[in-house]
Amino acid sequence: MYRQPLKMPTPPSSGGEGNYIALLAAASALFGRASLDDLDPDTLAGVVAEVGGVELPGIGSEVSVVDLLERSGVVQSRGAARRARPSASPPW
Repeated sequence: MYRQPLKMPTPPSSGGEGNYIALLAAASALFGRASLDDLDPDTLAGVVAEVGGVELPGIGSEVSVVDLLERSGVVQSRGAARRARPSASPPW
């Protein structure tokens, strides 16, 4: 199936090119076409403020997918997270 490439929107003509470029970088990172590591601190802080986030335990700590779904607000409870998983998936 042929997919036509997306056309880049035209940047604003009133001197907002820096914000425009930061916006494109943030969108690319959020949709998996770039890394969040590439964003400058102010842009990353703006993304986190808009999207929200959840604090997780440090590296080496185990967190189940059920916990992640509940903590992030995707579901309202751990029970709802367990019910939301596909039946063919491995146990969490």
